Amino acid sequence: MSDARIPFTVGDLKRVGDRVQEHVDLVNAALGPHATVNFSVEVIPGPATPATPTARTIAHLLRPPSQPRRRPRRRPRTRSGQTTTYQAKRMAMEDLPLKRLRRDGFTPYFGDEKRFLMTPPEFTLVLACESRQVSQVIHEVLLQSVGYPGDSADGRREWVALSFRHFERRGIMGHSDAKRTLDYAVEQGYLLRRRRGRQQWEYAVHYRQVDNVPR
Repeated sequence: MSDARIPFTVGDLKRVGDRVQEHVDLVNAALGPHATVNFSVEVIPGPATPATPTARTIAHLLRPPSQPRRRPRRRPRTRSGQTTTYQAKRMAMEDLPLKRLRRDGFTPYFGDEKRFLMTPPEFTLVLACESRQVSQVIHEVLLQSVGYPGDSADGRREWVALSFRHFERRGIMGHSDAKRTLDYAVEQGYLLRRRRGRQQWEYAVHYRQVDNVPR
């Protein structure tokens, strides 16, 4: 059978002490003036655990109030890096240029400032079935190659040297995304790639019945 534990307040303990003292006074009166019963509480110092529920309650009440634990202050997180070139370019693009485009429209294919790009008919397949980044990479190769006059048989550029940083500076995508997407476009056969020097690559669109450098 387990001991019943009843919580005591300070007032309860005071009333218990008064009742005990009354009983001691009655015992002393019955025994006479020469016999005296002393009532005292002996406090034994040390780490011993109180044995009874009442003693444990008294020990808990006499325990000095504990100080609240202070949580260590968290150091403010420092941002790992500053704004990248790509992020800065995107913010600039979404400000004035995009607002101007929405207000004035696209550059016309006629007139003194005409400059437009004829995309292959199959580019619609890329837009529908591939990710936006793949479409952006192919479109940028088209724009930078056949979008300019060049020394090919048709009078347009055929190959163009593009670094990963080029896509970042243009606000198209970040450095790592450009590398991964260009590799994918070459592997899937959308683009051709060849070395230019030791550290550069040139890209061209993969056309049918055109004598480009073999893949």
